[in-house]
Amino acid sequence: MNRLLELEKELARFSGLNTKPNTPAAPVAPSVSAAQSYGGYHYAFEAPKKGKVCVLTIDGGGIRGLIPALILEKLEVMIQQKRSSMLIQDAFDYFGGTSTGGIIAASLLVPPVINAGKDDFENPNQSMNKRYRYKASDIASIYRGNEAQLIFGREPSRFGSKIQKIQDGIYVKYDRAGLDQVLRDRIGGIQFRALLKPCFLTAMNITTGAGRVFDNVTDGRWLAVDVVRATSAAQTYFDPVQIAEDGRRGGNWFADGGMYQNNPSKLVLDRVVYNFTNTESQFGGIASGKSPKITSYPNGTQVSPEDIVFVSLGTGLGNTGVNGEEMLNSGQAFWIRTVLDQAMSSNSIANDVDLRRILGNAQYFRLNPELPGEVEMDDISPANIARMTQAVNNLFTRESERINQLVKLLIDNN
Repeated sequence: MNRLLELEKELARFSGLNTKPNTPAAPVAPSVSAAQSYGGYHYAFEAPKKGKVCVLTIDGGGIRGLIPALILEKLEVMIQQKRSSMLIQDAFDYFGGTSTGGIIAASLLVPPVINAGKDDFENPNQSMNKRYRYKASDIASIYRGNEAQLIFGREPSRFGSKIQKIQDGIYVKYDRAGLDQVLRDRIGGIQFRALLKPCFLTAMNITTGAGRVFDNVTDGRWLAVDVVRATSAAQTYFDPVQIAEDGRRGGNWFADGGMYQNNPSKLVLDRVVYNFTNTESQFGGIASGKSPKITSYPNGTQVSPEDIVFVSLGTGLGNTGVNGEEMLNSGQAFWIRTVLDQAMSSNSIANDVDLRRILGNAQYFRLNPELPGEVEMDDISPANIARMTQAVNNLFTRESERINQLVKLLIDNN
């Protein structure tokens, strides 16, 4: 239970700053280096006040990220009906995400000030009126309107017949410049360690061929926007990204975390129960069958599954099956996307089953609405937005008793 307090001490040591929880350090003079470090301010983690450790993870799924974004928005409304000052960020101690889920998780933890030397730095008092830059209701706008058009509206600019080469599976489907612009606007120039609570984001290191879990303590010097670019570099949709610590040029190449673990819940649980690690190896701890009572935290504090409330948000249950006869005469692009979709879907289901077994229904909540058929990860049409919105509304109606139980648990624990 004292792990977050330990993280605060470790973060202060690592950064060379001494800060108190929720207390910003003195502003850094506007400069390029300041914009790439803390956005003008440095924030320490806040230890949980009481009760259980609460964990939130969010699956990948492209435009279907609207689903968990709407779920969080509705949960925050329900929470604030009982406790008006409580934000969805206050309800959780650890955050994790893959791909679009990584965008959401990181966005929730962005501090009020993100760009030293720019408008929000010049008037910091206005920005400091709120503890987080974004409310839950601010996240869903990523998937509607201009930002969605930027992400999924630009074909790659290359020589030759673009349409034909896309159909042949030679080119990725979209120019990632639009996605990068949205992420820069949302997250700014802060380092990963400036996010306000512990955050785990998955990616696939295609240079080494190993999965990677970035965390904002041991990987704190990476730029937050680079880590989010890595987790959201959706295969076949966007080019991979080459990133290095501190925003330096070069480094390894990374692709979407969905190639590793589209549902990051088991990875995050493993790290909460054991320790932070940035090793690029297969599961340790829980996933390998070791005793969940064991912990390797420096202070010896134990966090067992009995101490945890775990909320896992999916991006919708759709039909990822295909007619085998259709595959007989299909090209590479169809095969690649179909296999990837099915691999990500099966991973999400398998991790859901494992988390239910490990934690039980009293501590584990999986919110993943049923979709009317398969929803493409890049379908930004108004009709599809409406379908996903209705799916979330249906979930809250069908699972109202269970969701009310979760909301009460989150409030009572805060």
